[in-house]
Amino acid sequence: MTENAGGKQGDHESAAASDKAEDLSDDLVSTQHALVTDGSELRYTVTTGRVVLRSEQHTDGTFEGVQARAEVFIAAYTADAVRAACRVRRRQRLTGTAR
Repeated sequence: MTENAGGKQGDHESAAASDKAEDLSDDLVSTQHALVTDGSELRYTVTTGRVVLRSEQHTDGTFEGVQARAEVFIAAYTADAVRAACRVRRRQRLTGTAR
């Protein structure tokens, strides 16, 4: 490890890495699309982005916060009509109005 005017370089790198980890946050983007084939239309939503996986930090049984451990890239394709139909069926089951 080399010395610099402000102290050890390793300490500086460690602090920079810690600051970066604290700045990490989930970053998701959703876009809506439609696919038309043979006169039939399928509307769907694409969600992509980064999800930060974190772990809880404890000292002597006291919660100290969370620390970023990894970043995962995700891509999800969901059919809009199916999602809406599921919500309607779930609401009907919960309210007792299912047919």
